Amino acid sequence: MKIVQFLLETSRLKEKGSVQMIERNAPCPCGSGKTYKNCCAINETFSQTNLVQEELENVLIQYLDNSFEMIARQQREIEKLNRKWHEALGRNLNEEVLEQIVFDYFLFIRHQKQWTDHIIRVLNRPIRTRTKETLMQWKHPFLLVGKVIAEDDEVIQVEEVVGHKTFNLPKEVFNQNVKNDVVIGFVVSDPTHFDNGLFSLGEMYSVSDPQHEIMKTIQQFAEQSDAQSLNEFYERYIIDVYRIVFENLDASESDFSEAELSSNQLKVLDEFEKAMNQARHEDETIELGKAVLINYFTEQNPTFRQPRTIAAAAMYVIDQYDFLGYDPTFSQKEIADLFGVSISSMRKYIEPLEEVLQELTDDLLDEFDFLDDEDFSFLEEDDDLFLEEDEEFGYFIGTDPGMTERFEWELFLKILDQPVDSLEEAELLMSAHLAEPFTPRGKDQIAQDLAYQAYATIDFEERERLATRAYKTDPLNIDAIILKTEQVESVTEKHALLEKAIRIGSLTFDDGQGEISPWELVMNRPYLRAILAYGTILFEMGQYEEALPKFEQLMALNPGDEQNVRHLLIATLIHLGELEKAHHFLKQHPAGEYDHALYEVFEDILHGKENGVQDIVDQLLADDDDIELIKNADLLPVPYPKEVFVTPYSAEEAFYTAFLLAYKG
Repeated sequence: MKIVQFLLETSRLKEKGSVQMIERNAPCPCGSGKTYKNCCAINETFSQTNLVQEELENVLIQYLDNSFEMIARQQREIEKLNRKWHEALGRNLNEEVLEQIVFDYFLFIRHQKQWTDHIIRVLNRPIRTRTKETLMQWKHPFLLVGKVIAEDDEVIQVEEVVGHKTFNLPKEVFNQNVKNDVVIGFVVSDPTHFDNGLFSLGEMYSVSDPQHEIMKTIQQFAEQSDAQSLNEFYERYIIDVYRIVFENLDASESDFSEAELSSNQLKVLDEFEKAMNQARHEDETIELGKAVLINYFTEQNPTFRQPRTIAAAAMYVIDQYDFLGYDPTFSQKEIADLFGVSISSMRKYIEPLEEVLQELTDDLLDEFDFLDDEDFSFLEEDDDLFLEEDEEFGYFIGTDPGMTERFEWELFLKILDQPVDSLEEAELLMSAHLAEPFTPRGKDQIAQDLAYQAYATIDFEERERLATRAYKTDPLNIDAIILKTEQVESVTEKHALLEKAIRIGSLTFDDGQGEISPWELVMNRPYLRAILAYGTILFEMGQYEEALPKFEQLMALNPGDEQNVRHLLIATLIHLGELEKAHHFLKQHPAGEYDHALYEVFEDILHGKENGVQDIVDQLLADDDDIELIKNADLLPVPYPKEVFVTPYSAEEAFYTAFLLAYKG
């Protein structure tokens, strides 16, 4: 969970003063009898090295998370690259491996400028000196094609096939012995752990070459080429190089699998089991999920950096398609928040895990052929049961918190005052406290707990009762104030309450200092909710000039826009007639993966298409069973929702579009 970074940084800053005051030649405060420089200072250095490594990995993860919109925009180019690479290597590599190679090539070589720009943006933030020194060498990714000349438990030494430089890679990059292999993949320089060290940006592959045939063929090819430099050679002949490396492989052999699970894969099982137990899933369901993961690892042996990402994807797959027939418990976003990963990083693993699950359940159905077909009808009702992604992919809108926020808040408070020295230690601490019961202490925590209960209930009267208790317990609690606005009729009083909540929130808001997104700091969210609630009330009243600064403030405070404020901001600019400004903002904040239909409406309006809103809302409703009911309904005025999950081209999206742009069916 990304909140770990915040906890670690908070703890580090708390302890920083006392650590710096210890003289290096003074007795170590741990009581060992050694000098500080020969005792705990060594451990501190080790911890700082780990911190730098974690920060570097987060730089890569942020780039991958932010690249999906670019990938969506460049889909035609990617399809063209896939065809080109498939023509050259389709006989030797399976489709999944080929797509991963093209994906890495596209992100780090073909569009290297985007990577370099990302690194420069990170360098302009307040980061550790050692991290900055390493990132200065990350601006220029390159293809490594090398022969493994030595390996031990920690490092693999690789000599370039062309160029003959020697580099060191962490042993953990590969799950098997690779001595005498040729390795290939995209890398950057990384002196964090080793001299001449490298950091793998994507998948690294190895192919046995005991007779040095691959190495000699590439060397001869390079000598015969007219390339003037190593970079030019790989730039011009990269597909040929990959073909030489893999030409003796058959596609059926290219999954790079192993029978035994690695330590990283075992961590996935552990994270998955803990989360499923926390969600109170049945033991049979958990065992099925573990079986899916074990089969996935042994059959496909995926390379990954964060065990939590695959664990989250597995929990989503099992939760959605529970073998025992229970209804889904969590949405994709809620599970992503629970594990502290992005939805985009989860999606990479959802489809292959679904395929493994379907194979396992098919096998189970064959074994239970003595049962009536009706017993498993919930698995056979629809041939596309495991493929209905569009119904579950979308975006959340609303002023209420998501279901997992209360859990994150409780976990935050459980370990807030406990010192941690590394990300690994913080994660272990979180895992240890995961299942512990939480008891709020003090009026502020009690009020917040009551507010979360009010948000969670679907009973309106119960919501009002809990909200009243929260406000009486602590009238300075931001969420209690937001809920209080639902109980007053006076617009003036609503405004006064929300202004009060915003003033309180502004005093404690933490921008993360460039280390972490403000949204990831769970204590910030009530403040951001208060601003959104105020802005939407102004919007509903047609006070667009007053609403606009609120939405602009939210975009500035939370650039990640987990609240989907950009929709409100664009609509507000359209209502104000500031179409040029709206068009500029829309270009800066293009459509995501799931709100493209809404953006079509915006584009139509900005390009002066008559009846654009009506045409597209009608299109959104065209396939809906309740179209007549919806189109005959008085859609406006409608309030901004408390919480709605919007899927593309759904009735919910039609209502949302109507709310934003004042369309009546």
